[in-house]
Amino acid sequence: MGEELGRNDRVATGFSSLDEAIGGGLPRGFNVLLVGPPISSKEIFSKKFTYTGILQGDACIFTTTNRTAEEQEREFSELNMSIDEAKRDGRIVFIDMFSRTIGLETEELPYIRRASSIMDLSGYNVIVRDLLKGFWMRHKPVRFVFDTLTTLFTYNKPETVSRFLHALFGRLRASRSNGLFLFDKETHPQEVEHLLITLVDGVLEMKKEGGGDYIRYLGRRGVSFTTDWLKYQMD
Repeated sequence: MGEELGRNDRVATGFSSLDEAIGGGLPRGFNVLLVGPPISSKEIFSKKFTYTGILQGDACIFTTTNRTAEEQEREFSELNMSIDEAKRDGRIVFIDMFSRTIGLETEELPYIRRASSIMDLSGYNVIVRDLLKGFWMRHKPVRFVFDTLTTLFTYNKPETVSRFLHALFGRLRASRSNGLFLFDKETHPQEVEHLLITLVDGVLEMKKEGGGDYIRYLGRRGVSFTTDWLKYQMD
């Protein structure tokens, strides 16, 4: 796609300094890996990415693998990001891969889909396919957040996850959806991180330094340069 994309072909991340550094946001249809220390602002960034889309009228599919959908929903509220209207009009749907994996009794809600377990990737794919089709029929651009791949690799073999992601990324690209996939650094063999980097369209890297969080974009397809480290704070 190249750096000459117009701003209408870009998707704002919600962090204006980063968006400006990469030409107005991420290219539409990109799948991006967000990698950094386990204790960092990755989760906050992913929720601001989601919320920015909601404010712009986008739809969002938010997958959670290490907490319940209700916990993720509560964190939006704690960050003063109201998603109530998006829940009511069906523009945000949580896919909860965590609750049934650990045997929790959970309430069925219109905006939450429960996967049978974190190992049932085929069942998960069916949920995603149906949601993407529904949003496509409503002409809604989709933001797709996966929090977190770290847990997925804990429960599944790397080759299984690789095949799963290859198909998922293809589906997201075909629908011009923007995917943001979180991953904790140094929690799995380095080969796993290298594998993920080969699959995605771009990489956002976070680090902690001097008590603060910093973020940069590592150039791959579409944005072929690496930005400077930017101190991360919510706009």
